[in-house]
Amino acid sequence: MMKRFLLVMLLVSVLLFSVFVAVRPLLGSSTFSSADTLLAAGAKWAANGGTRAAYVDSYDNLMANPNPLGSSDYFLRLKNAVLSILEGEGFTVDTYANIPANLSQYSLLYIDAYWAIDPSDAPIVSSYVFNGGGVVLHSGTINFFAYYSDTMDTGLDLSSVASWFGAAGYANTGGSAYVTVANPLNTSLNSGDQLCTGEGYSNAAMTFMSADSQVLATWDDGSTFAFTHTYGQGRVYWQARQTADPETTSEPSPPPVNNPPAGSGQIYYSVEPVAVAPLVNVNASVNGLETPPNPSPVGQEFTVEIHLRNATAVNVPAGVAGVEVHFDFSNILNYCTPIGFTNMIGQPGGVLTGDIIYGINPGFYAGEFGPVVVGGPPYNSATFFEVAAAMISNAWNGADGVIASITFEITSQPPAAQPDFYAQLSVAFADLVDINANSLPFFITPGTLHIDADPAVPTTIIAGPLNLKSRGPCAEDCIQLAQGLTVSDIDTSSLMLNGTVSVDPQTTIEMSANNGADPGLIVAFNRTQLVNLIVSSGVTFGKVTLSLTGKLLHGTSIAGTCQVQVSSLIGDIDCDGKVGLSDLTLMAAAYHSTPGSPNWNPNADINGEGTVNLTDVCTLAAHYGQHYP
Repeated sequence: MMKRFLLVMLLVSVLLFSVFVAVRPLLGSSTFSSADTLLAAGAKWAANGGTRAAYVDSYDNLMANPNPLGSSDYFLRLKNAVLSILEGEGFTVDTYANIPANLSQYSLLYIDAYWAIDPSDAPIVSSYVFNGGGVVLHSGTINFFAYYSDTMDTGLDLSSVASWFGAAGYANTGGSAYVTVANPLNTSLNSGDQLCTGEGYSNAAMTFMSADSQVLATWDDGSTFAFTHTYGQGRVYWQARQTADPETTSEPSPPPVNNPPAGSGQIYYSVEPVAVAPLVNVNASVNGLETPPNPSPVGQEFTVEIHLRNATAVNVPAGVAGVEVHFDFSNILNYCTPIGFTNMIGQPGGVLTGDIIYGINPGFYAGEFGPVVVGGPPYNSATFFEVAAAMISNAWNGADGVIASITFEITSQPPAAQPDFYAQLSVAFADLVDINANSLPFFITPGTLHIDADPAVPTTIIAGPLNLKSRGPCAEDCIQLAQGLTVSDIDTSSLMLNGTVSVDPQTTIEMSANNGADPGLIVAFNRTQLVNLIVSSGVTFGKVTLSLTGKLLHGTSIAGTCQVQVSSLIGDIDCDGKVGLSDLTLMAAAYHSTPGSPNWNPNADINGEGTVNLTDVCTLAAHYGQHYP
């Protein structure tokens, strides 16, 4: 049974507000090529295997319908950039000034022309998507499906198109945008990769995301930068920016944003993560928490405060009587675990006063409509914090009231050489009513959590050639650390090559002066594992790159890479691609040696007996003169 306690949230009242839909960012903004990578993947995903595209572009629309607000130079650059992206993905593209009458011949409809759209087009496009078509929308184009405008002023409320589009609210925002999922749409992008950065609040963003929309990237304030949505048999992809959005332009500065940022008069729920000392937050935004890479944040705590802001007597003359919040933290559980909460409803500094009744008791729940989770801390099976409460007789007003404070412990940090962890802290559902049981219009400002990856101490690795056919028991590497650190602090059990090859516990690990250089640590890795790793990659001769990771005894990570020359020729001890006199000389130098001997050479132990003997010499002689082509 659904546990909705308050009235279903109504969005119609946000029509009272208007928004400037930016055609370009403010000066000082810049977008990276990674944004184009994501846009190309979004178009390919939306087309779902098709290759014919209709592109309704701003330049052709401006030429057919001159508008003083448009810039032909900018729109032409935008058109050429989009054509390059689409054609680079194998699309055959037809360009249009307006939405073509016959969309059935196309697998993709790409629209960036604002004034080619009005609400009468919404049923056409939604039907096209429902029946299997793919749509890509750029920046504020979606607003014109909900409102007619011959300028750039439209409303915020997208509920009339949300069913097929995938979001019910538009906002202007600024700052930087980051990928929030690993390898979105099968790209090489990673969570935490930056897509763009800019100043001001003229950048497009989406809010009130549909439950089945997949957010791929967000702005600093948690609003959506890019997402996918399926409707019927078709697909919709939306993205706020691309590199064609110019860093500078001769176009006049846009008019001021008509909807002020949250905090300037509009009522809104705000998700605000707060570091608990000694954890440090290096994000200056009240809605953002970023942990520094060092020292490790593992074991440290932070709280997520959920606020109701700007519910003043001016904004809510009748006063607030009921609140409901469903905070979804399921997307951060690989790195954090909930350990407690404080219910602030009816408390000093909290929302509401006097006698309170609860429709949903404040607490942790296993899913939005799941059972309450007890028995903590930690509350390992919890994915939501929920509460719904109302005052019995009075009403409440306030510029800021806290609903709850949820405490988390950080349990993991992205390892060295891996992307940072970046996630949105989202309210999945919220409601707000006044003393007359009327729904109140509000916004939700999500939070963001950014856990920087473990910084690794640069490490030098010295590795000799590796013959893939020799059967010596180990492969030795010499590890040297940066100045000021000592190799005696290395936790040898933590060392790994390429994440899979472990230290051989049967082999001696010894200190070495390394011919007068900085002291090094001679480490032997499991030769069989290493050979299998290299062979599985298809390399039989040449150079391969090995990556070493590990930790010092006090927990600091170390990492380094080296290139190793390998050969599959039996008897090719120096791995130069031929079996010759140099190999015979190396065999003689290692003759009668065993692991641990000063002259030990594992490549010379061809037969794997743990010593270099006559059998190895005879095997080398049998292959003498062989070489790679």
